Amino acid sequence: MIDPIAATTTGFAKLMLGLDLYPWQAEALLPLESAGPGGKRQNISICAPNGSGKDSHVIPSAVFWWLAMYPKGRIVITSKSQLQITEQTQNSIKAHYAKFGYETPIESPHFSLKTPEGGEAIAFVTNDAARAEGWHSREGSPLLMIVNEAKEVDEGIFDAIDGRCTPDALMFISSPGLMMGRFYQTHTKLRAQWHCVSAGLSDCPHIPQERIDHVLATYGSQHPVVRSTLYGEFMESDSIDPYVLTREQVLKCIASRTVHSPGFRFGFFDFADGRAENVFVIRNGNKYEIADAWREQDKDAVIGRCIYLIRKNNLAEYEVSGDAAAKDILDALSHAGYNIHRQNFGARLDKFAQYKSWAAFAWLTGAQKIINREVIIPDDDVLISQLVTRKKEFTVDGRLALEEKYKMQKNGIDSPDRADALFGAMAATDNRMFMPQRSFLDDYNDRNDSRSFKGISVGL
Repeated sequence: MIDPIAATTTGFAKLMLGLDLYPWQAEALLPLESAGPGGKRQNISICAPNGSGKDSHVIPSAVFWWLAMYPKGRIVITSKSQLQITEQTQNSIKAHYAKFGYETPIESPHFSLKTPEGGEAIAFVTNDAARAEGWHSREGSPLLMIVNEAKEVDEGIFDAIDGRCTPDALMFISSPGLMMGRFYQTHTKLRAQWHCVSAGLSDCPHIPQERIDHVLATYGSQHPVVRSTLYGEFMESDSIDPYVLTREQVLKCIASRTVHSPGFRFGFFDFADGRAENVFVIRNGNKYEIADAWREQDKDAVIGRCIYLIRKNNLAEYEVSGDAAAKDILDALSHAGYNIHRQNFGARLDKFAQYKSWAAFAWLTGAQKIINREVIIPDDDVLISQLVTRKKEFTVDGRLALEEKYKMQKNGIDSPDRADALFGAMAATDNRMFMPQRSFLDDYNDRNDSRSFKGISVGL
């Protein structure tokens, strides 16, 4: 017999899962207590930003409460995003299943957690409406369906759920997106049919204040990103410029009379792997120059030219970085005595970060410096065209991202090698106080040993 307090969704989350729910999370789960056999179907739509606890608190509380109340019950969780299901939803469920003595979930071909009585929670990714249909409540086995990151789900999936599924409770849960689609409609014209809950980061005390302050300082209190991220509001479809930068913003920065403030020196290599341009951008304080941009398929020639550029500009190894994707080139440079920093453009950031990757962070924060005319950038036609042809996007978990390069190439847009090198140099951190003030040339002269360069062509 379940304790009366644990029979409530909020009490269950606290006593059985060790989760303290915020008021909006408790409000979102409350209708589940009226669903199930003999009850009225409950439609719940939850709109809250990334990092608010949707996957860590709301979904596991709903899943395990449902299975505890209905041991033969079923839960179906779907999403358009593989990352959302595997990295968020599945992990949040796996964190608690052992508390109930359930067997280890099966994760292939789809995630499945079963109760000893035959109940089941499954989670899968689909863009196919056929996979979302045919789920029905059965006697003794009530059905809860959850659509995670519902703002990204295609209309056909919702049609399949509406027409060919009979859940006892249906939950849409997502970060806010554009003012369009079924998820948005549940909070507007379809609201009478739904129990709607909205929250912002201000409703989540666990969110670091510095994250909130950074978003406000970067965009201002009325920017659509701020309204969406901090306050859980939907955005107008034309409220966000689709491109990282406009030509007008770039040209105004170039034409501005920004004062040069000499200081931190840094060089960044973007390698083309024989397909496009290799680029080396050098930074001096707030000024950036394209030191070299060349096409070369011979890797030895590329390596030699890199060494020449590092020596020519008298840079120490901690003052140079390169795209980590060019592993062969960086390994060869390291073997030659140039162990420069390796920067992974696709590296994921902290879970509370507002950017999908380091590349998104570098591009979008760098673009803001250009918009604010804080930097001096080259008046270079190729660079300008690259700066204004890449789009910014939102991920399904509400982070800022960049248009993938393969999409750009499909549209006939060349790889933005010069822009990558520029933003790579712009995002570099000044660690000079922790490093010895020596250059590669100093080390070479001290050793009086040219063996490191044997067999490597400068390529000029």
